[in-house]
Amino acid sequence: MKFWLRIFLLNTLLLSLLTVLILLVVRLEVTSALRAEQSRYGLTIARNLADRIADQVVQDEPYQTEAAISASLKSDSDLHYAFVIGMDGKLFAHTFGTGYPVGLTEWNPTGNKEETVQLLATEVGTIRDVGVKVFSGLPAELHLGLKETRITVTQERLRNRIAVGSGIAILGALLFSLLLNRYLARPLNHLIAHGEALIRGEFGKRVGLAGHGELGALAATFDTLSQELASSRQRAQETMRQMLRTEKLSALGQLSAGLAHEIRNPLTSIKILFQSFLESSSPTRKDIEVVLSETERMETLLKQFLAFTHIEEATPQAVDLPEVTHHVLYICRYQMRIQGIEVATELAAMPPVLADRAMIEQVLLNLLMNAVEAMPEGGELHISGGITVDNRVEIRVRDSGGGIPEAIRDKIFDPFFTTKPEGTGLGLSVIHNIVGHFGGTIDFCCDSTGTMFAVSFPVASDMTTKKTGAANEP
Repeated sequence: MKFWLRIFLLNTLLLSLLTVLILLVVRLEVTSALRAEQSRYGLTIARNLADRIADQVVQDEPYQTEAAISASLKSDSDLHYAFVIGMDGKLFAHTFGTGYPVGLTEWNPTGNKEETVQLLATEVGTIRDVGVKVFSGLPAELHLGLKETRITVTQERLRNRIAVGSGIAILGALLFSLLLNRYLARPLNHLIAHGEALIRGEFGKRVGLAGHGELGALAATFDTLSQELASSRQRAQETMRQMLRTEKLSALGQLSAGLAHEIRNPLTSIKILFQSFLESSSPTRKDIEVVLSETERMETLLKQFLAFTHIEEATPQAVDLPEVTHHVLYICRYQMRIQGIEVATELAAMPPVLADRAMIEQVLLNLLMNAVEAMPEGGELHISGGITVDNRVEIRVRDSGGGIPEAIRDKIFDPFFTTKPEGTGLGLSVIHNIVGHFGGTIDFCCDSTGTMFAVSFPVASDMTTKKTGAANEP
């Protein structure tokens, strides 16, 4: 249930209950006051009537006494009955006609009191019996029955007014809740939505709440925070772009220096050979083979250099890593067979990754050839892969060679760093660059029993989502 709806219902319920409770208390108080007033009114009439019939009771004149109380009954519409108990404690006179109720004298006896008032439930409804002593200290009593008609009518009027008042109170509560929703709950919902937008990284938006007071100040604070976060992210992105440009220029400088150094050696060999051609009549076959070999070496260096610096020209597509791995294994099968390398594969089913197939083949081929070169006398090559706990696709290549010396482990991904006499030092650098370009990671671990390289990529759907989200950022 939404916050504004909870506030609306809670306020409506509380205000309605409070109003109804107040009206019920008023009704009870008014009813109690009316009954107290009726009791006082009945006692006043009873005392006056007792004074008028006192002589007739003493003179033992029941007919005159009955006539007097009947006359009072006719003159006051609130009186329902009247009866007198004589000096002997027996019924002396009454207004019930030819018969009277059984046990009449026991309805509301005064006893040792001078007066008493009691509600009686009768066939005609609730009657308030008011009894007074005709003579103080003597058994003679006068009882009047007062109808509750006036109180009942008043209660009906109060009930109707309470119903109307309750309806008005509920409408007022609804109106108050709507106003409260407009001035409190709705602004709070705006603030909550704005906070959720900040969590999603949607900086620079404004709450759009105008006004004064605490909510207005809070909205202004949110707006300032959003603008500051947007500015900070823009500055961070610009700083990152500058760092990447600086890093790229630095890397290109190192690559160029390394490339110049690597090309200088084959060029020197070719230069020496051509200088020797000036002194001899014609080049030998061996001289031509050396020239061709050094030329191919320079061509390989240039291709790897271009692969390192032009990864942006790749064509991403859904790539099935197990299928590519088996394809690369098939390419290397002859070299592994002649070196006596036993191959074991353990590749689970896995979703595709978003990458360039040719470049992924280059990554896996480079890792496999490095593993083969690490086992010149044969060994075991274990290739495994599957889904990691963080939902990434991973391929692991493990050899049983001698491992990587600890002193050079932090340099193996540097451009032109190599321990091979015929190596260029660009293989692992190119791999590292390719893997990082497609959102992947490459890591390794090694010991005296061999080395394992692990390459992981996000699945194609996750990678597509990240690229789309990055494109939509302001």
